[in-house]
Amino acid sequence: TGSVVLRMPRALYGRYFALLLGSPYVKRHLEGSAVGTTMLNLNQRILLGLVVGVPPLLEQRRIVAKVSELMALSDRLEAAGAERESTRGRLTISSLNRLSVSDLGKFRNASELALNALPTLTARADQIAQLRQTILNLAVRGKLAAQDSSEESAQELVQRISAAKSRLVAEAGFSSLDEREKTERHEEPFPIPASWQWRRLDDLAGVARGGSPRPIQGFITNDEQGTPWIKIGDATRGDIYINSTAERIRPEGVARSRLVEPGDLLLSNSMSFGFPYITNVRGCIHDGWLVIRTPSELMEKLYLRLVFLSDFARDAFARAAAGAVVQNLNADKVRRLLVPVPPLLEQRRIVAKVAEVMELCDRLEASLRDANDTRARLLEALLAGALRPELH
Repeated sequence: TGSVVLRMPRALYGRYFALLLGSPYVKRHLEGSAVGTTMLNLNQRILLGLVVGVPPLLEQRRIVAKVSELMALSDRLEAAGAERESTRGRLTISSLNRLSVSDLGKFRNASELALNALPTLTARADQIAQLRQTILNLAVRGKLAAQDSSEESAQELVQRISAAKSRLVAEAGFSSLDEREKTERHEEPFPIPASWQWRRLDDLAGVARGGSPRPIQGFITNDEQGTPWIKIGDATRGDIYINSTAERIRPEGVARSRLVEPGDLLLSNSMSFGFPYITNVRGCIHDGWLVIRTPSELMEKLYLRLVFLSDFARDAFARAAAGAVVQNLNADKVRRLLVPVPPLLEQRRIVAKVAEVMELCDRLEASLRDANDTRARLLEALLAGALRPELH
Protein backbone atom coordinates (compact mmCIF):
# COMPACT_ATOMS: atom_id res chain seq x y z
CA THR A 1 0.00 0.00 0.00
CA GLY A 2 1.02 3.61 -0.34
CA SER A 3 2.12 3.33 -3.98
CA VAL A 4 0.56 3.05 -7.43
CA VAL A 5 2.01 1.30 -10.47
CA LEU A 6 1.55 3.13 -13.78
CA ARG A 7 2.26 1.17 -16.97
CA MET A 8 2.73 3.32 -20.07
CA PRO A 9 1.24 2.42 -23.48
CA ARG A 10 3.64 2.57 -26.41
CA ALA A 11 2.15 5.90 -27.55
CA LEU A 12 3.34 7.58 -24.35
CA TYR A 13 7.01 8.33 -23.66
CA GLY A 14 7.80 7.48 -20.02
CA ARG A 15 10.13 10.45 -19.42
CA TYR A 16 7.51 12.84 -20.81
CA PHE A 17 4.88 11.36 -18.51
CA ALA A 18 7.26 11.73 -15.54
CA LEU A 19 7.64 15.43 -16.38
CA LEU A 20 3.88 15.73 -16.67
CA LEU A 21 3.26 14.18 -13.24
CA GLY A 22 5.77 16.61 -11.69
CA SER A 23 4.19 19.68 -13.29
CA PRO A 24 2.41 22.32 -11.14
CA TYR A 25 -0.87 21.65 -13.01
CA VAL A 26 -0.95 17.96 -12.05
CA LYS A 27 0.23 18.63 -8.49
CA ARG A 28 -2.54 21.18 -7.94
CA HIS A 29 -5.13 18.80 -9.35
CA LEU A 30 -4.01 15.88 -7.19
CA GLU A 31 -3.72 17.98 -4.02
CA GLY A 32 -7.22 19.36 -4.61
CA SER A 33 -8.68 15.90 -5.20
CA ALA A 34 -6.96 13.98 -2.38
CA VAL A 35 -9.25 12.44 0.25
CA GLY A 36 -8.90 11.87 3.97
CA THR A 37 -8.70 14.00 7.12
CA THR A 38 -5.67 13.07 9.21
CA MET A 39 -3.70 11.93 6.15
CA LEU A 40 -4.51 12.83 2.55
CA ASN A 41 -4.57 9.96 0.06
CA LEU A 42 -4.93 9.41 -3.68
CA ASN A 43 -6.94 6.51 -5.05
CA GLN A 44 -7.18 4.91 -8.49
CA ARG A 45 -10.38 6.79 -9.36
CA ILE A 46 -8.69 10.17 -8.79
CA LEU A 47 -5.69 9.24 -10.91
CA LEU A 48 -7.83 7.88 -13.74
CA GLY A 49 -9.88 11.09 -13.71
CA LEU A 50 -6.80 13.22 -14.43
CA VAL A 51 -7.12 15.00 -17.79
CA VAL A 52 -3.76 15.63 -19.52
CA GLY A 53 -2.63 16.80 -22.92
CA VAL A 54 -0.85 14.16 -24.98
CA PRO A 55 1.23 15.42 -27.93
CA PRO A 56 2.49 13.10 -30.69
CA LEU A 57 5.23 10.71 -29.57
CA LEU A 58 8.03 12.49 -31.44
CA GLU A 59 6.96 15.81 -29.95
CA GLN A 60 7.00 14.23 -26.48
CA ARG A 61 10.64 13.34 -27.09
CA ARG A 62 11.40 16.89 -28.30
CA ILE A 63 9.75 18.31 -25.18
CA VAL A 64 11.86 16.07 -22.91
CA ALA A 65 15.03 17.08 -24.82
CA LYS A 66 14.15 20.80 -24.54
CA VAL A 67 13.42 20.49 -20.79
CA SER A 68 16.76 18.71 -20.29
CA GLU A 69 18.52 21.48 -22.21
CA LEU A 70 16.86 24.23 -20.16
CA MET A 71 17.55 22.44 -16.88
CA ALA A 72 21.24 22.17 -17.79
CA LEU A 73 21.22 25.88 -18.61
CA SER A 74 19.52 26.59 -15.28
CA ASP A 75 22.20 24.58 -13.45
CA ARG A 76 24.95 26.56 -15.17
CA LEU A 77 23.23 29.88 -14.40
CA GLU A 78 22.78 28.84 -10.77
CA ALA A 79 26.46 27.88 -10.45
CA ALA A 80 27.58 31.13 -12.10
CA GLY A 81 25.24 33.12 -9.87
CA ALA A 82 26.56 31.41 -6.75
CA GLU A 83 30.15 32.17 -7.75
CA ARG A 84 29.25 35.78 -8.55
CA GLU A 85 27.47 36.20 -5.20
CA SER A 86 30.43 34.65 -3.38
CA THR A 87 32.81 37.13 -5.04
CA ARG A 88 30.45 40.04 -4.36
CA GLY A 89 30.10 38.92 -0.75
CA ARG A 90 33.87 38.86 -0.25
CA LEU A 91 34.25 42.30 -1.84
CA THR A 92 31.39 43.71 0.27
CA ILE A 93 32.91 42.37 3.49
CA SER A 94 36.28 43.79 2.45
CA SER A 95 34.71 47.20 1.78
CA LEU A 96 32.96 47.22 5.15
CA ASN A 97 36.11 46.04 6.94
CA ARG A 98 37.98 49.03 5.49
CA LEU A 99 35.67 51.20 7.59
CA SER A 100 37.14 49.74 10.78
CA VAL A 101 40.41 51.68 10.51
CA SER A 102 41.12 53.63 13.69
CA ASP A 103 42.52 56.77 12.04
CA LEU A 104 39.69 59.23 11.28
CA GLY A 105 41.44 60.66 8.19
CA LYS A 106 41.94 57.21 6.71
CA PHE A 107 38.35 56.38 7.62
CA ARG A 108 37.00 59.25 5.53
CA ASN A 109 38.83 57.94 2.43
CA ALA A 110 37.76 54.36 3.18
CA SER A 111 34.14 55.35 3.76
CA GLU A 112 33.98 57.28 0.48
CA LEU A 113 35.41 54.29 -1.41
CA ALA A 114 33.10 51.82 0.36
CA LEU A 115 29.90 53.83 -0.08
CA ASN A 116 30.67 54.46 -3.76
CA ALA A 117 31.36 50.77 -4.38
CA LEU A 118 28.49 49.28 -2.40
CA PRO A 119 25.68 50.10 -4.89
CA THR A 120 27.58 48.01 -7.46
CA LEU A 121 28.62 45.24 -5.08
CA THR A 122 25.43 44.90 -3.08
CA ALA A 123 22.99 42.39 -4.54
CA ARG A 124 21.37 40.91 -1.42
CA ALA A 125 19.20 42.34 1.32
CA ASP A 126 21.43 40.81 4.02
CA GLN A 127 24.39 42.84 2.71
CA ILE A 128 22.40 46.05 3.12
CA ALA A 129 21.43 44.98 6.66
CA GLN A 130 25.14 44.43 7.35
CA LEU A 131 25.89 47.93 6.04
CA ARG A 132 23.23 49.42 8.33
CA GLN A 133 24.73 47.68 11.36
CA THR A 134 28.25 48.76 10.40
CA ILE A 135 27.10 52.39 10.23
CA LEU A 136 25.60 52.13 13.73
CA ASN A 137 28.81 50.61 15.09
CA LEU A 138 30.91 53.37 13.52
CA ALA A 139 28.57 56.08 14.79
CA VAL A 140 29.15 55.20 18.44
CA ARG A 141 32.94 55.04 17.91
CA GLY A 142 33.26 58.63 16.71
CA LYS A 143 33.98 57.73 13.09
CA LEU A 144 31.05 59.36 11.32
CA ALA A 145 31.25 63.02 12.32
CA ALA A 146 34.17 65.36 12.83
CA GLN A 147 35.23 66.40 16.32
CA ASP A 148 35.39 70.14 17.07
CA SER A 149 37.79 71.16 19.86
CA SER A 150 35.95 74.47 20.30
CA GLU A 151 32.83 72.72 21.54
CA GLU A 152 32.00 71.92 25.15
CA SER A 153 33.71 68.64 26.08
CA ALA A 154 31.81 65.53 27.07
CA GLN A 155 33.27 65.83 30.57
CA GLU A 156 31.68 69.26 31.04
CA LEU A 157 28.45 68.04 29.47
CA VAL A 158 28.24 65.03 31.78
CA GLN A 159 28.63 67.27 34.83
CA ARG A 160 25.61 69.29 33.72
CA ILE A 161 23.66 66.13 32.87
CA SER A 162 24.38 64.67 36.31
CA ALA A 163 22.84 67.63 38.14
CA ALA A 164 19.77 67.72 35.88
CA LYS A 165 19.35 63.94 36.02
CA SER A 166 19.36 63.96 39.84
CA ARG A 167 16.44 66.41 39.86
CA LEU A 168 14.62 64.44 37.16
CA VAL A 169 14.97 61.12 39.05
CA ALA A 170 13.79 62.68 42.31
CA GLU A 171 10.70 64.18 40.64
CA ALA A 172 9.78 60.90 38.90
CA GLY A 173 10.55 58.63 41.84
CA PHE A 174 13.06 56.56 39.87
CA SER A 175 15.77 54.51 41.56
CA SER A 176 19.51 54.67 40.84
CA LEU A 177 22.58 52.49 41.27
CA ASP A 178 24.25 52.65 44.67
CA GLU A 179 27.50 54.59 45.01
CA ARG A 180 29.66 51.45 44.98
CA GLU A 181 28.27 50.37 41.60
CA LYS A 182 28.60 53.89 40.19
CA THR A 183 32.31 54.07 41.00
CA GLU A 184 33.13 50.46 40.13
CA ARG A 185 36.12 50.16 37.79
CA HIS A 186 35.34 49.04 34.27
CA GLU A 187 37.16 48.14 31.09
CA GLU A 188 36.43 50.42 28.15
CA PRO A 189 34.76 48.38 25.37
CA PHE A 190 36.67 50.18 22.57
CA PRO A 191 38.69 53.39 21.95
CA ILE A 192 36.77 56.65 21.57
CA PRO A 193 37.86 60.20 20.65
CA ALA A 194 39.67 62.20 23.35
CA SER A 195 36.75 64.65 23.62
CA TRP A 196 34.33 61.82 24.51
CA GLN A 197 33.72 60.04 27.82
CA TRP A 198 32.59 56.59 28.89
CA ARG A 199 29.77 56.83 31.45
CA ARG A 200 27.22 54.41 32.81
CA LEU A 201 23.68 55.00 31.60
CA ASP A 202 22.72 55.66 35.22
CA ASP A 203 24.89 58.82 35.09
CA LEU A 204 22.92 60.11 32.11
CA ALA A 205 19.32 58.99 32.56
CA GLY A 206 16.70 57.77 34.96
CA VAL A 207 15.66 54.17 34.32
CA ALA A 208 12.52 52.48 35.64
CA ARG A 209 10.45 49.41 34.87
CA GLY A 210 6.83 49.57 33.80
CA GLY A 211 3.99 48.14 35.83
CA SER A 212 1.12 45.81 34.90
CA PRO A 213 -2.18 46.02 36.75
CA ARG A 214 -3.62 42.50 36.93
CA PRO A 215 -5.79 41.10 35.58
CA ILE A 216 -5.24 43.65 32.83
CA GLN A 217 -8.63 43.01 31.18
CA GLY A 218 -10.25 44.39 34.30
CA PHE A 219 -8.61 47.77 33.66
CA ILE A 220 -9.04 48.12 29.88
CA THR A 221 -11.60 50.73 28.82
CA ASN A 222 -13.23 51.96 25.61
CA ASP A 223 -13.53 55.44 27.11
CA GLU A 224 -11.66 57.97 24.95
CA GLN A 225 -10.66 59.72 28.16
CA GLY A 226 -8.78 56.61 29.29
CA THR A 227 -4.99 56.65 29.46
CA PRO A 228 -3.17 55.10 26.46
CA TRP A 229 -1.85 51.60 27.32
CA ILE A 230 1.47 51.20 25.49
CA LYS A 231 2.21 47.58 24.55
CA ILE A 232 5.02 45.97 22.59
CA GLY A 233 2.52 45.43 19.78
CA ASP A 234 2.10 49.20 19.42
CA ALA A 235 5.75 49.42 18.27
CA THR A 236 6.87 48.38 14.80
CA ARG A 237 10.36 46.87 14.60
CA GLY A 238 12.65 49.30 12.80
CA ASP A 239 10.51 52.38 13.51
CA ILE A 240 11.82 55.15 15.74
CA TYR A 241 8.58 56.39 17.30
CA ILE A 242 5.45 55.04 18.97
CA ASN A 243 2.62 57.32 17.88
CA SER A 244 -0.56 55.57 19.02
CA THR A 245 -1.93 52.70 21.09
CA ALA A 246 -4.63 50.13 20.46
CA GLU A 247 -5.94 50.17 24.03
CA ARG A 248 -6.56 52.47 27.00
CA ILE A 249 -6.79 51.82 30.73
CA ARG A 250 -8.93 53.24 33.51
CA PRO A 251 -7.55 55.59 36.23
CA GLU A 252 -7.37 52.67 38.68
CA GLY A 253 -4.96 50.95 36.29
CA VAL A 254 -2.78 54.07 35.96
CA ALA A 255 -2.20 53.99 39.72
CA ARG A 256 -0.74 50.47 39.39
CA SER A 257 1.38 51.14 36.31
CA ARG A 258 4.14 53.52 35.18
CA LEU A 259 3.26 56.78 33.43
CA VAL A 260 5.59 57.89 30.63
CA GLU A 261 5.82 61.21 28.84
CA PRO A 262 6.28 62.14 25.16
CA GLY A 263 9.99 62.07 24.39
CA ASP A 264 10.79 59.24 26.81
CA LEU A 265 12.86 56.36 25.45
CA LEU A 266 11.24 52.94 25.89
CA LEU A 267 13.29 49.74 25.84
CA SER A 268 11.76 46.27 25.56
CA ASN A 269 13.10 44.22 28.48
CA SER A 270 11.91 40.64 27.99
CA MET A 271 11.80 37.99 25.24
CA SER A 272 12.87 40.17 22.26
CA PHE A 273 14.67 42.52 24.61
CA GLY A 274 16.80 45.56 23.91
CA PHE A 275 14.78 47.26 21.15
CA PRO A 276 14.45 51.04 21.71
CA TYR A 277 11.66 53.42 20.72
CA ILE A 278 10.79 57.03 21.49
CA THR A 279 7.20 57.52 22.58
CA ASN A 280 5.15 60.41 21.26
CA VAL A 281 2.32 59.24 23.51
CA ARG A 282 1.68 60.13 27.12
CA GLY A 283 0.55 56.84 28.56
CA CYS A 284 1.28 53.86 30.78
CA ILE A 285 3.70 51.00 30.15
CA HIS A 286 3.54 47.39 31.37
CA ASP A 287 6.41 45.50 32.94
CA GLY A 288 7.73 44.38 29.53
CA TRP A 289 9.07 47.92 29.06
CA LEU A 290 11.74 50.06 30.68
CA VAL A 291 11.45 53.84 30.51
CA ILE A 292 14.69 55.79 30.06
CA ARG A 293 14.33 59.50 30.79
CA THR A 294 17.13 61.95 30.07
CA PRO A 295 17.41 65.73 30.43
CA SER A 296 16.15 66.43 26.91
CA GLU A 297 18.12 69.63 26.42
CA LEU A 298 21.43 67.97 27.38
CA MET A 299 21.30 64.49 25.83
CA GLU A 300 20.21 63.67 22.29
CA LYS A 301 17.71 60.81 22.59
CA LEU A 302 18.18 59.79 18.97
CA TYR A 303 21.89 59.33 19.64
CA LEU A 304 21.15 57.23 22.71
CA ARG A 305 18.83 55.09 20.57
CA LEU A 306 21.72 54.50 18.14
CA VAL A 307 23.86 53.34 21.06
CA PHE A 308 21.21 50.78 22.09
CA LEU A 309 21.03 49.45 18.50
CA SER A 310 24.81 49.06 18.11
CA ASP A 311 26.45 45.66 18.39
CA PHE A 312 28.37 46.45 21.56
CA ALA A 313 25.20 47.44 23.47
CA ARG A 314 23.21 44.50 22.15
CA ASP A 315 26.05 42.16 23.17
CA ALA A 316 26.13 43.77 26.62
CA PHE A 317 22.37 43.30 26.99
CA ALA A 318 22.64 39.65 25.87
CA ARG A 319 25.36 38.97 28.46
CA ALA A 320 23.33 40.70 31.17
CA ALA A 321 20.22 38.66 30.35
CA ALA A 322 22.02 35.31 30.00
CA GLY A 323 21.49 32.49 32.48
CA ALA A 324 17.84 33.07 33.34
CA VAL A 325 15.09 30.64 32.30
CA VAL A 326 13.27 33.60 30.73
CA GLN A 327 15.84 36.09 29.50
CA ASN A 328 15.06 39.65 30.48
CA LEU A 329 16.69 42.93 31.38
CA ASN A 330 15.94 44.43 34.75
CA ALA A 331 16.43 48.13 35.37
CA ASP A 332 19.79 47.77 37.18
CA LYS A 333 21.29 45.75 34.31
CA VAL A 334 20.42 48.55 31.92
CA ARG A 335 21.61 51.28 34.32
CA ARG A 336 25.06 49.61 34.29
CA LEU A 337 25.44 49.87 30.50
CA LEU A 338 28.54 51.83 29.52
CA VAL A 339 27.68 54.60 27.05
CA PRO A 340 30.18 56.47 24.84
CA VAL A 341 29.24 60.14 25.31
CA PRO A 342 30.23 62.73 22.66
CA PRO A 343 29.76 66.49 23.05
CA LEU A 344 26.12 67.46 22.53
CA LEU A 345 26.57 69.16 19.15
CA GLU A 346 28.53 66.17 17.89
CA GLN A 347 25.71 63.86 19.02
CA ARG A 348 23.42 65.82 16.72
CA ARG A 349 25.89 65.65 13.82
CA ILE A 350 26.15 61.88 14.30
CA VAL A 351 22.36 61.49 14.23
CA ALA A 352 22.16 63.56 11.02
CA LYS A 353 24.95 61.56 9.35
CA VAL A 354 23.37 58.23 10.28
CA ALA A 355 20.03 59.40 8.87
CA GLU A 356 21.79 60.39 5.63
CA VAL A 357 23.51 57.01 5.21
CA MET A 358 20.36 55.08 6.20
CA GLU A 359 18.55 56.94 3.42
CA LEU A 360 21.22 55.63 1.04
CA CYS A 361 20.52 52.13 2.36
CA ASP A 362 16.81 52.67 1.71
CA ARG A 363 17.59 53.64 -1.89
CA LEU A 364 19.86 50.60 -2.28
CA GLU A 365 17.06 48.33 -1.04
CA ALA A 366 14.56 49.94 -3.41
CA SER A 367 16.95 49.60 -6.39
CA LEU A 368 17.62 45.99 -5.40
CA ARG A 369 13.88 45.23 -5.41
CA ASP A 370 13.52 46.94 -8.80
CA ALA A 371 16.49 44.99 -10.18
CA ASN A 372 15.04 41.71 -8.90
CA ASP A 373 11.68 42.51 -10.49
CA THR A 374 13.40 43.36 -13.79
CA ARG A 375 15.43 40.14 -13.70
CA ALA A 376 12.27 38.14 -13.01
CA ARG A 377 10.46 39.73 -15.98
CA LEU A 378 13.45 39.17 -18.28
CA LEU A 379 13.72 35.54 -17.19
CA GLU A 380 10.01 35.06 -17.77
CA ALA A 381 10.32 36.55 -21.25
CA LEU A 382 13.38 34.42 -21.98
CA LEU A 383 11.62 31.25 -20.91
CA ALA A 384 8.51 32.17 -22.86
CA GLY A 385 10.62 32.55 -26.00
CA ALA A 386 12.52 29.34 -25.33
CA LEU A 387 9.35 27.35 -24.74
CA ARG A 388 7.42 28.80 -27.71
CA PRO A 389 6.92 25.87 -30.12
CA GLU A 390 8.36 26.14 -33.59
CA LEU A 391 5.64 25.97 -36.20
CA HIS A 392 6.23 23.88 -39.31
